Amino acid sequence: MCLAEPVKVLSVDGMSAKVDVEGTVKSVDASLVRGLRRGDHVLVHGTMIIQKLTRQDALETLNLIREIED
Repeated sequence: MCLAEPVKVLSVDGMSAKVDVEGTVKSVDASLVRGLRRGDHVLVHGTMIIQKLTRQDALETLNLIREIED
């Protein structure tokens, strides 16, 4: 099963961004979402940002994923 994961944007460079995935920095495609900035919370599926999230939504989603994993 594939899940989109909430992550934090570390930097944006044109149509790509660096994000923090639980301590690991990944480069992802940011072409689908406009106006991204450092510090934004986003939903990543595979290697693509698919949606901006509020910080609260990101934390709630992470907590739900962790509950499922346990």
